[in-house]
Amino acid sequence: MKAHYEIHESKNGEMRFQLKDPKGMVILSSTVYTSRASCGKGIESCREHSPFDRFYSRSETGEHSFSLRSSNNRIIGHGGKQATANDRDAVISAVKKYAPTAQIVNYSEEGEGKCKAT
Repeated sequence: MKAHYEIHESKNGEMRFQLKDPKGMVILSSTVYTSRASCGKGIESCREHSPFDRFYSRSETGEHSFSLRSSNNRIIGHGGKQATANDRDAVISAVKKYAPTAQIVNYSEEGEGKCKAT
């Protein structure tokens, strides 16, 4: 499977997306959105900002993680904790590579277990 964004809706109506690499590993998890439209804008912001290193903030304090921020400094998403700084930087490289062109798979519109690729 190709790299893709998965959109999920919780029972309370909150929306989130995850960016997965071609092997299905989550490499970025979004913040919470209150509508499909705002979640879609979050994905567009991810596509726009992800190629540029200046939009990543890296944690060095024991948990090698990162956040992707937009030009207005809002957090778009987070990378998971990694064992080393090199591992974290490898995940950032994967986000830079896949985020701009990944397709969207929307699990929120078709019900549980079904999807709509866009």
